[in-house]
Amino acid sequence: MGSVLGLCSVASWIPCLCGSAPCLLCRCCPSGNNSTVTRLIYALFLFIGVCVACVMLIPGMEEQLNKIPGFCENEKGVVPCSILVGYKAVYRLCFGLAMFYLLLSLLMIKVKSSSDPRAAVHNGFWFFKFAAAIAIIVGAFFIPEGTFTTGEKQLSRHVLFAALLSATALNYLLSLVAIVLFFVYYTHPAGCSENKAFITVNMLLCVGASVMSILPRIQESQP
Repeated sequence: MGSVLGLCSVASWIPCLCGSAPCLLCRCCPSGNNSTVTRLIYALFLFIGVCVACVMLIPGMEEQLNKIPGFCENEKGVVPCSILVGYKAVYRLCFGLAMFYLLLSLLMIKVKSSSDPRAAVHNGFWFFKFAAAIAIIVGAFFIPEGTFTTGEKQLSRHVLFAALLSATALNYLLSLVAIVLFFVYYTHPAGCSENKAFITVNMLLCVGASVMSILPRIQESQP
């Protein structure tokens, strides 16, 4: 039941993807805090990305795409199916999403209130932001192979392991610091239950993904 209600809520926001102006005219936006809707839509972006990444990893997907006439012809300017599916495709998809959110974070530097003109970009213009995200992801698929996918193979096993271990430790440390800061600056003991829920769920998902990544079944499936 909760899933159905959640889908209905998300569906009610679709007419508002083009910005805030249509919402004022037809009052189609759901009632509630604007920042809450914003966070949920950004989470929806990530959820869609995860779903697409899962589809790219389905066994036999490349063979199915090869059956489409002309779709995977390795001609100039056409992306071959070998990088449209599999781990290469997931890397490029995640790279595109990371660049999209990096650009948004740079745009929002020193934005402290909704009165800042840039806050309107953060809380609206969903159609254009979704189109921009798609454009960046599609562009990532046209990055030449080169060192983008083979650079790590040129490193020795010991150097690669040290680099991977250092990067992993740094990311976990930064994540821990970020979680602590989120609780310090965005919650207080007497309230902010919504913020606490978002932070806690995100933390649990990160822990779950970390545990899953080291399972033998997952390790055996790595290329």
